[in-house]
Amino acid sequence: AGGGAVAQVSAADLLDQFLASRGYVIAREISGAGPNLPAGAVGRGGFGIVYRARKNGFEVALKMAEKVVGAERVVEAEIGVLQMLEHPSLVRFFEAFSHPPKQWL
Repeated sequence: AGGGAVAQVSAADLLDQFLASRGYVIAREISGAGPNLPAGAVGRGGFGIVYRARKNGFEVALKMAEKVVGAERVVEAEIGVLQMLEHPSLVRFFEAFSHPPKQWL
């Protein structure tokens, strides 16, 4: 008896739910900036994808580091450098957090 269909939750939906819990909203209205990039993505780097997002009314760049296993020191060094930088042509470092297996800048 009973047993309706179980709704499948996409990876993008899970990502959006987790980021919303931290106050972030990815700009999904923006098409991916290139082939194989999800909506809201503005680029891909050596460690992962950079998204255009908003938090508390501010536009932010949100970097999702996907390939961190074994490279934690490199990510920590990048965080350290970003914390020291202050220039009008660079995005300001806001925070870093992780939600295994992902890390975010």
